[in-house]
Amino acid sequence: LLRDGAREQGVQAERPLHLSRLYVDRPFLGAKVGAALMLRCLEEGLARRHDVLWLGVWERNARARAFYSRWGFTEVGEMHFLLGSDLQRDIVLARAL
Repeated sequence: LLRDGAREQGVQAERPLHLSRLYVDRPFLGAKVGAALMLRCLEEGLARRHDVLWLGVWERNARARAFYSRWGFTEVGEMHFLLGSDLQRDIVLARAL
């Protein structure tokens, strides 16, 4: 799920594109489905003339953080949100397009 225009603090861009959702069902983890989805997101961002793709990832999701790192995303900030009554921290990652 890609969203035009929105940005979190730390995202430096004139035309940011927010990668709001990229999920792969557990049986398909490690089967390059995530890579295919990411490649398509990057292609779409370029086609729409965005300059940065950014996202938030839960600080404790080591697998997702490693995936995004392999795709060239770097940490640019953080955001907090409530999940029920539990305050959660997401790390904001971004990469140039």
